[in-house]
Parts: sequence; C-alpha cells; structure tokens
Amino acid sequence: EMEIKPGGRGRGRNARLTNPARTPARTTSGEGTQALPPRQQATQRSDARQTAVSILQPGLVLLKNFVSVETQKWLVSICFEQGDAGDGAIGQGFYTGTGNNFKLNMGTRGRLIGSIDNYPSTFKDVALQALAAAQAADSTIPDADPSTLLINFYKPGATFKWHKDSENPDLVRTNKGKPIISFSVGLSCIFGIKTHYEDEQHMAVRLNSGDVIIFGGPSRMICHSVLEVMSNTMPGYLRSHMRMGRLNITYRDVRDGQLDTSQFPKYRVTYGNNSDNSNEEHFDDET
Repeated sequence: EMEIKPGGRGRGRNARLTNPARTPARTTSGEGTQALPPRQQATQRSDARQTAVSILQPGLVLLKNFVSVETQKWLVSICFEQGDAGDGAIGQGFYTGTGNNFKLNMGTRGRLIGSIDNYPSTFKDVALQALAAAQAADSTIPDADPSTLLINFYKPGATFKWHKDSENPDLVRTNKGKPIISFSVGLSCIFGIKTHYEDEQHMAVRLNSGDVIIFGGPSRMICHSVLEVMSNTMPGYLRSHMRMGRLNITYRDVRDGQLDTSQFPKYRVTYGNNSDNSNEEHFDDET
C-alpha cells in the first residue's frame, strides 16, 4: 500500500509505505538473502525468511526482512553489552541499571556513538551486506566504508524530530553523498521522510524488526524523523531476548569529517572550516 500523507504522524498496524510517487518502487524478493555474521552463515537456510528490496526514490532503498532472526539477537546482545554505563552516573553508555532502575541517557531514548572499531568486525560485515543489496537494486547509491556506529534505543511511544544528517558538501553537490545505513530491531516504528523541512507532505514508512533503510547519493540529504515507536509490535522471537523498545543501529562513513562527542550523549559531525553552517550539524540533530 502506498500513499502520500499530509504533515502529521503516520499510523497503522500493517506494513505500509507512503510514497511521493515520483519514482515507482521497484521490488524484488527471494529466499535466503538475509544478512548474517560469517560464523552464522551455515545456519542461514533454516532461518531464511522472504526478503524484499524496494526503491522508494533514487538513492533511497528499503530492505524488508533483511536481517536474520539470529543476527538480530546477536546485535541486541552486543549493543546492550556496549551500552551498559554501569551502576553510577551515565558515562559512555546509553543506559544504567536494570529492571525498574533502568534509565536511558536521553529520557525516552538512549544513545551511544563511537568508532566502529570498538565493535566486532562482523558489525561492519552486516552493514556492507546490506549496502551491496541496495546498490544491486539502485546504482545511484555510492560506496561507503562505515567508520562510525550510532546506537539509539527508543522506549515505546518515543519520537524524534525532523532533521538532516550532515555530509561533505562537495559530495552533496554532485549527488555522491555517502549512504546512511540504518538497521531496526525490536519494536516497529513509523519513519518519516521528506525533501524539505517546509514540505507539507511526507513519506511514512513502517520499519519492522529486521528491516534496513539506506539513503545516499541523490537522497543523502533527505529530512527524516521517527514519528512513532509502536507499542505491542515486538516479535515473539525477541520478547525474552531484549527490553521492550526499538533498537536502531546506524552506520556512517564520516572519514571526511570530524566527529565531536565533547557533549556526549549529544554529538555533531563537521566538515571543512565550519564557516559554512550547512557543513555542520548542531549538537543533537542526529537520529
């Protein structure tokens, strides 16, 4: 189902995309194409679900059911292991405590950002698998070598504002901005997309656990937002494996810029000499 939605919050229990209809979505599907860490490749057939690749517009690709169940569980385990800030004040982690004492470092969501080198090499492997699948469908998506990993964990019902992620302006001008690679695990969300902040209409895409959305090249500077994290949408296979919420794992190649985490958990990425405000993000303007 595809339709244009006016400004506001997209809702729906069933998977739904809202598309500006400039470019018809091209969809392919197949069995056994899900991303898996190398050590789990042997079990791929027993865990394979139907996957689909949809081009929402040039440079914007949705991979449905791309991440296998086992890989989702593995990502959850590593992210929560890395995100544990301990029992004291929140430091370089996105949460403290357990049970009723569980606390996120940004209220309704928790955030952790850092070098991808802090994680097992398989984190990059699954991102590159997703990028290759998107590029096979859409040749406008440039290459990327993810250098930074951003983890966000959202409580049920949480939202996040409309924003853009900065990129090297020289690449943006030539439609070669390096792609953002974003994994969803846990609760579903409604992800909003539009070209300009002032646009009255937006695309509303439901992202379920195991989905990956990638935007780069001509779509690298889209405005996007988490319009709603949907309660009661946790897959059964994760209910005993993770806390109720949505885990968002975002990969970026920011080797051309400078990552500033001096105001953690807020951060920004800047490019050039910072004399041009379009080259930088304000702290906390990132999903």
